[in-house]
Amino acid sequence: MVTANVSKTAVYEKFHATFKCMPVWKQEKTEDGRYRFMCSHPTDNDLSVWGDYMANHSDAKFSAVQRALDQWTVAQSAGPVAQAGDSATGGEGGREGGTAEAAAGARAQVPSTQGYPSQGPSCQGSVSQFDEFDLVYSAGHDAEVAGKLAVDVDPADIDDLLAAFERAPLARDVVHVQEIRRVRQDSTCHRRWELEVEKLQQRAEADDFPKPSWMLDTNRSARQREREEVWWHLLSSSRRHPKATKVWTARIFHGCTESAAKSILTTGFASNVQATKGWFGEGIYATTSATYGLRYGLGMTDFWDNPGKSAFVIAGRAAFSEVYPVTQADDESPLQTVDDGCVPRTPGLKGKRIACAPGAKGCNAHFVCVRRHEPFGEHKNATYHPCAEGERPDGTELVVNQESQYLPEYLVKVKICDDPELCAAVRQASLSWGRHSQPRQDAATPALAEKAPSVSAGTDGSSQRSTGGASYCEELHVFVHQKLKLDPFPPGIINYDKTEQLNGEFVCTVRVKWDGPDQEPREFKGEPQPRKVAAQQSAAKAALDCLKKPWV
Repeated sequence: MVTANVSKTAVYEKFHATFKCMPVWKQEKTEDGRYRFMCSHPTDNDLSVWGDYMANHSDAKFSAVQRALDQWTVAQSAGPVAQAGDSATGGEGGREGGTAEAAAGARAQVPSTQGYPSQGPSCQGSVSQFDEFDLVYSAGHDAEVAGKLAVDVDPADIDDLLAAFERAPLARDVVHVQEIRRVRQDSTCHRRWELEVEKLQQRAEADDFPKPSWMLDTNRSARQREREEVWWHLLSSSRRHPKATKVWTARIFHGCTESAAKSILTTGFASNVQATKGWFGEGIYATTSATYGLRYGLGMTDFWDNPGKSAFVIAGRAAFSEVYPVTQADDESPLQTVDDGCVPRTPGLKGKRIACAPGAKGCNAHFVCVRRHEPFGEHKNATYHPCAEGERPDGTELVVNQESQYLPEYLVKVKICDDPELCAAVRQASLSWGRHSQPRQDAATPALAEKAPSVSAGTDGSSQRSTGGASYCEELHVFVHQKLKLDPFPPGIINYDKTEQLNGEFVCTVRVKWDGPDQEPREFKGEPQPRKVAAQQSAAKAALDCLKKPWV
């Protein structure tokens, strides 16, 4: 009998040792969010046992497996195993003459000989080139697929991966994990990673090895606070290596093409295949955000712009001991946004080696929190730059210079829901979240405020949109993108002309190709404003006021 104090891994291992297979799962969910699973024998649907209702998938499946083992162990002890060709009455004729109950009893006592997924045919709906890697999760699988799921895997690990994608902000009901495959722990990549951990530990312990000095800055400025916030963002999602206490490890994600995924799983990450210079240092890039990593598997586009599409993401572990947090302070000049009438500047560490920044000597990784910016110039897709001081990140980038600092563990196949309206709503929410980018207004110039009653003054004198904090420029971009339904959104659809200065104030005109990229643009002029940024916002509001009218 299986007792409650036995570990989940031990129970799954006992199941596989007994039946040489993984059970078929059938799921039920209550209105209050609890789950229960039916555990069935993969070769006989008559042998099924329901588990208890639990709060999560892992516990619900464990309950069903326990009950199944208990029931089948009792059935096995009830009598001798029936051999092929025998029946309850004995003899060759028993194949036809035996009762249904006797046949079922015989089936209950004969374990299946079905083995691990890598030993059998490929699973339905999977990519055949990944068959050598154990299938550990398959969404909505049938009996054939369920019999091929590997059992010697921690269910909590799978639940964590599912949560990283499907429960990420704005990903609920949009991002769906279809399949997860695992790299075996005795792989060459794993042995290299363990050696790299030992090397990092030795260097961290060596007094004569250079140590970074960026944290020793006693200035205590807002700039230093921002750098420490970025460092803490990584540290709070990391843990110490159990055997090398000066080395930290973190779950990382790396979106890629199907062919690249096979290469990474087989031979590890490579540092000599990048097509462009790294924006935050030369090295191998990954992220601690699953949905941010997903965009690299979707051709550098965000998941909400890809309804119905699928992508691959490598999930693994990173090892590091000293990290340099990258911020806007590392740029040669402050970042200017598209709303300011300029384009984002190239990050200051682009193409430079790891640990080259002042105070970074001795670091073996760079880490940066990034914020999304709309397409500009030669960039056809949105770009991500270091956050401004105090700004919330949309994603992260982790850069290491040693291939063996990354350990590939799982391949996750993800599909985006085929619902353009839902994806469009997610897109607008993402672009609006945390962006209080309205310019400051002077009390003596209420022109824009009179035209825009939805703008209210903040406690610091800055104006903020009451509808979520999105600027008029951002709202106009989203509105036009939804109308034209162009993917990717081409540059030149919205153009802010050079702002004119009249009587000490600024007036801006925005041209919008509302009727299509090949059509003549429509012009909208804003109200006079005390600053150029405010003038652009006023022009964007004028465009929105007109284009949102039903007869336009």
